[in-house]
Amino acid sequence: LSAEACGAAEEGRVFAPRARGGFYHGASAGESLRRAWGERLGSGAAPPPLQLEVGFGRQLRVARTAPGEAAWFEFAELCEARPGEPARGAPDFLALASAVRTVYLNGVPRLDVR
Repeated sequence: LSAEACGAAEEGRVFAPRARGGFYHGASAGESLRRAWGERLGSGAAPPPLQLEVGFGRQLRVARTAPGEAAWFEFAELCEARPGEPARGAPDFLALASAVRTVYLNGVPRLDVR
């Protein structure tokens, strides 16, 4: 997305550039994302978690999935370092991108230049 599109985001509005992706912005973003995830899953039992082979003897656990289609992560779960574990890097994200078409990422903090 362009900086102009990001700056012009209205609360609760979804942006979907060229129908390839999108994001929710504002106070209702989490609820909107959960609703979209529920629509993706439909009714029925939750699919089992995935264990993705990352390489270097490591795996990436994807607890919430729509197999072959989508994965749900909380920002902290996917992007923050965890004590005793190596930081995630390109192999983790390549394995994820190879396994699913869409990643739902909830709880992304406001990012700044710091």
